[in-house]
Amino acid sequence: MTDSNANTIVREFLIQNDIGIHSRPAAAFVRVSNKFKSDISVVYGDKWADGKSILGLLILEVLTGTSIVVKVAGEDAEEAADAIEELINDQEGMFNTPLKKG
Repeated sequence: MTDSNANTIVREFLIQNDIGIHSRPAAAFVRVSNKFKSDISVVYGDKWADGKSILGLLILEVLTGTSIVVKVAGEDAEEAADAIEELINDQEGMFNTPLKKG
């Protein structure tokens, strides 16, 4: 995050699907993130990634049952953080529901 004077929002989220952040949830996260001007980063353990990069999110190897910290800084930080929270906490969404078998 480059603008230290910008509005900064930090939120923690528990990932509850069967296999953590794989390609579909990463793509959904990036789609939402790219709607906003703010810088968005994701911290997992001692690693971090640009929240607007699918590859960056996949490299984090976020496992199910673990938490990520999302940091958003910029003029639309509150709106971006709210949209990400809605995506991750959607009980019917890919961050919370098991993969369909078969």
